[in-house]
Amino acid sequence: MKYVKIPNNPVFASAVLVAADAPETVISGLKKLGIGVILGGKIDYAVKAVNCHIDTQILHIGDNVFVVSPLVYQHYRNVLTGAKLLVGESSGQSSYPDDAVYNAANTGRYVIHNFKYTDKTALSVLKEEKIQVSQGYSKCSLCIVNENSVITEDKGIANSLERHNIDVLVISAGDVVLDGLQYGFIGGASGKLSEKILAFAGDITTHRDYERILKFCLDRGVGPISLCGGSLVDVGSIIPIIEKE
Repeated sequence: MKYVKIPNNPVFASAVLVAADAPETVISGLKKLGIGVILGGKIDYAVKAVNCHIDTQILHIGDNVFVVSPLVYQHYRNVLTGAKLLVGESSGQSSYPDDAVYNAANTGRYVIHNFKYTDKTALSVLKEEKIQVSQGYSKCSLCIVNENSVITEDKGIANSLERHNIDVLVISAGDVVLDGLQYGFIGGASGKLSEKILAFAGDITTHRDYERILKFCLDRGVGPISLCGGSLVDVGSIIPIIEKE
């Protein structure tokens, strides 16, 4: 398996939030890096494959501030004791677009979503520049490399972002596994562990566009790493919780 060499004494997030049903190999890979793993909650959606996906339940605003579906607020209050949690107005239950109300992608400079669907509480506290796209599952669809660079399978999102001078790498769909559905998405199979390290749930070298992904990341000073072997798995994103500065 190919890994980008991790620099000596890397500064990782102290902890990350992952789905309660994420593969044990993914969780073990995070723990081997010395990163604490906090498991998310569960909401019964029409599409059972995403019941535990944290990117449909909670939106990271930044600086350890999160907007959370009221259906899982108590769970996150119990496990995210060092974070500020705001209760969303929307339950985020049922089927699309209701299950996409917290699925905005926040790069730190931009917030990308179909804002017709975004939870109203989240909209009131998001301060970054907003970019409207047609896709409600924006976080699932976008692997954030840095505040101005993303990777996606969604050509519609790519076209919208390129009009805002955001660097976009469009990759082939179908190489990310999501049990119960035809395939998953690259955003749901990834997450930043630090400013310079981008982690993937599974072996990134299994993706047919691996070489392009590797070059895109390295050109921006970001090293992609595989948390475990096997196919990439859409786990509903990996979200950093407490970062060491």
